[in-house]
Amino acid sequence: MASDNFVQPAILRFDGHYDHWSMLMENFLRSKEYWPIVESGIQAPTPNAVLTDAQKTELEGRKLKDLKEKDYLFQAINRPILETILSKKTSKYIWDSMKKKYEGSARVNRAQLQALRRDFETLQMKDGESVTSYCAKTMEISNKMRFHGEKMEDVTILEKILRSLTPKFDYVVCSIEESKDIDTFSLDELRSSLLVHEQKMNRSSTSEEQALKASTFTHFSNSRGRGTGRGRGRGGRNNNECGNQQQSHHQESKFQRREKSEAFVDFKSYKALVEKEVGCPINVLRTDRGGEYNSHEFANFCENHGIKRQLTAVHTPQQNGVCKRKNHTIMNMVRNLLTTSGIPKSFWPEVVNWSIHILNRSPTFVVQNMTPEKAWSGRKPSVNHFQIFGCIAYAHITYEKRNKLDNKGEKCIFLGVSDKSKAYKLYSPSTMKIIISCDVVFDEEFTWSWNQNKESILVDFDDEEKGQQPMEDEQKEEVTQNVPIAEQSPLAAESQRSQRVQRRPTWMHDYEVARIDQSEDPLNHFALFSDCDPTSFEVAVTEPKWRKAMDAEIITIEKNDTCELCDLQNGQKTIGVKWEFGVDYKEVYAPVARHDTIRLVVAMAAQNSWPIFKLDVKSAFLHGDLKEEVFIDQPPSYEKLGNEHKVYKLKKALYGLKQAPQDCNIAMFESFKKSMMIEFEMSDLGMMHYFLGIEVLQSSAGIFISQKKYVGEILDKFKMKDCNHMNAPSEFGLKLNKDEGGNKVNSTLYKQIIGSLMYLTTTRLDIMYAVSAISKYMECPTEIHLLAAKRILRYLQGTKEFGLFFKKRKKSNLFGFTDSDYAGDSDDRKSTSGYVFMLGTGAVSWSSKKQSIVTLSTTEVEFVATIACACQAIWLKKILEELQFKEDGPTLIYCDNSSAIKLSKNPVLHDRSKHIDVKYHFLRDLMNDGVINLVYCRSEDQIADILTKPLKFPAFQKLNELLGVCSCAALKD
Repeated sequence: MASDNFVQPAILRFDGHYDHWSMLMENFLRSKEYWPIVESGIQAPTPNAVLTDAQKTELEGRKLKDLKEKDYLFQAINRPILETILSKKTSKYIWDSMKKKYEGSARVNRAQLQALRRDFETLQMKDGESVTSYCAKTMEISNKMRFHGEKMEDVTILEKILRSLTPKFDYVVCSIEESKDIDTFSLDELRSSLLVHEQKMNRSSTSEEQALKASTFTHFSNSRGRGTGRGRGRGGRNNNECGNQQQSHHQESKFQRREKSEAFVDFKSYKALVEKEVGCPINVLRTDRGGEYNSHEFANFCENHGIKRQLTAVHTPQQNGVCKRKNHTIMNMVRNLLTTSGIPKSFWPEVVNWSIHILNRSPTFVVQNMTPEKAWSGRKPSVNHFQIFGCIAYAHITYEKRNKLDNKGEKCIFLGVSDKSKAYKLYSPSTMKIIISCDVVFDEEFTWSWNQNKESILVDFDDEEKGQQPMEDEQKEEVTQNVPIAEQSPLAAESQRSQRVQRRPTWMHDYEVARIDQSEDPLNHFALFSDCDPTSFEVAVTEPKWRKAMDAEIITIEKNDTCELCDLQNGQKTIGVKWEFGVDYKEVYAPVARHDTIRLVVAMAAQNSWPIFKLDVKSAFLHGDLKEEVFIDQPPSYEKLGNEHKVYKLKKALYGLKQAPQDCNIAMFESFKKSMMIEFEMSDLGMMHYFLGIEVLQSSAGIFISQKKYVGEILDKFKMKDCNHMNAPSEFGLKLNKDEGGNKVNSTLYKQIIGSLMYLTTTRLDIMYAVSAISKYMECPTEIHLLAAKRILRYLQGTKEFGLFFKKRKKSNLFGFTDSDYAGDSDDRKSTSGYVFMLGTGAVSWSSKKQSIVTLSTTEVEFVATIACACQAIWLKKILEELQFKEDGPTLIYCDNSSAIKLSKNPVLHDRSKHIDVKYHFLRDLMNDGVINLVYCRSEDQIADILTKPLKFPAFQKLNELLGVCSCAALKD
């Protein structure tokens, strides 16, 4: 029975796609255990060889397998092709012939691979194409490339799919890139994620759950009395379904009624309206079991028009949940508007109309990426006409309806918009009539006082910017001139002011404000000032710690021989002495310190195996020699006994003396070279471990500087300490732009992130380009820019330990690399210049900056970038000369653009570059004077690439190693 049910597998016939056919055919032959015959063939015995019975049996078996294999190959090959291989005697010859014919030689294979590479790079997902189809195309090309010898990694295919999807998958791509590690994310996982998103989008356009299936019936009637159905408030609940569900159920219609018996009349009007607008009949009507929907007249009407009735079970309102929830939403909004506006409840129909008008133009989770009004009509609705419901409005009175002395406007109350006219609906308290007018001026700060028949002021300190809108102020001023406001008595005004609800201004929301309890002892608050600095000598002298500090200062002045006692001659004047008291903080650094200089000193120390120490010089500043005669009084309480009448003649400058900043350097630095320990009192802080926020780690292998602690503080500040890490700070091939149509984000938060990252570039040049790229959009950042900034933070999460490592090695000269990205800015088409200077094995100076001009060629942009690099080289050479570091020959600058190098050397090329500014040609003088020398390097060896464009991870990692960017593990011996 088993043999009877066995199904012979079908043999795939050759259709011209050799790579696909050969893979399947090889797998088929391997399953039959015939593949060894194809690989090795049949070894025929020599003519004189004598075979044993076993060898003869084995040989016959191999020949039989070869015949079966030939049979399979003949079945899989079409007759025209089969004619060309009939002369082949064995299956191995047939297979080799097919492979040579269709796979070709190495040269043909290379040409086919080039074509496949082009197809792979240009492949894009088309609108309307399914995820399954596009992924299949991508994998088909990838498999062909692998067949022709290309090493195609899964991460390469994954990145290709992500960057070539249609725009509707943008936020899914961003979510995957931000939450997943691309290197470990499989293709199957990507395909499943995209399929789930595609199914959700398909469901969103056809699912019945997208519909806003609420219809609140409203119709005014002159009849009075109660309805006959069960009491559920004004208006029953019903729900209907049209034949074309994709176009229906999106907008709420308003049919208010006073009696439930009017439901049948309203439904007929609603049916005519809906079928006219949608163009399809109503198929299903879902209602509760109220009497207004169960009349014989209602049932006969639905039956005659082919409308299927669906009724809820008794006491199960959840079966009509969509309409019920929407009614609750509307009524909650109505109650809020009635409360905030103070309008009487008799105006509830107008409040319902305005509530539904707002809901139809507000975003909702049910209809994705559009409002109900847009889903219904296909047009994006305008909300420019939205005003505060119940506010004061002035309707213009036309010239025909007023006299010369009459007011030009009538004070009214805003009740929404008209259903029949493109105008506002207003209520006039004076005439008690509804006014429809499009010429209206609104005053949203005032509302009508229904109890006192006058307006009251709505005080809202949160809206602090209203006074900064000149357009609205001019309108209000004009209305005030044309429409007199009713005068109020002083008593009424006082009563009105007493009822205002005062709130904190917006700018105070970031502060914690505590109210002082009246029962609390006021003396408790003086504890805030218990540890302040003394303001006078009389106060300070009473405290031992300040007395001790003054004694130490006097001892230091005397030890440095700052002044001497002498008699004051006639005509000479003294300068008074004043003690200044304050805390001397230990970590105070020069505000003009440049990190380039610090890194340069560290690199020199690493080259020469010098240890770096940190010293604290006490009272070193402002002790230069004075060239003028300056006399000062003796400090109070420190007068010399018996010489109280004498004064001090200064030999050196003191704090606060106007000559001090001019005399502090020359003598101090000269004496520092000879005998600093004798001249100043110093404290040795040992080996330098921390300086200017930079952590320094010295070892026998070299010096490592980093900002690990600061990285942790940044991640904690922006709540990214638990995020997943990325392997690069920016995505390869990503070009940011202004994204004017994108969703705006908090610009203050965005600027804080960039400011924190800019300081981190002191030791992390690997993020320099990414930070420079996102800093262009601080004025108006969007979600795309914030995602790029967060990607940098995620990269830092995985590279907290990274810093700059300066290895111990023989002395080497300063050399630099310069590069540019031509027209990299998609907004203004300006280019990015980048340079980096190396001393030994570590980078000491770098820059990534957008050029100030628009260049016209790659030669010009490289030329401009080289100029910026040369200027920095001049400054660095001067610093090295000050540090007694002598260089051998000019500073080498490596550039990967040969035209720019020739332009700097050969004046013949200047005819083709006349538009380049003259100031950029001083590069030739620098080269002629032997200051710098431009050297050509290949693009693969251009280290400055990391500062001008986002790179693939292998290239990014390679350049980091060449620049000395690594983790502290590199210091291990």
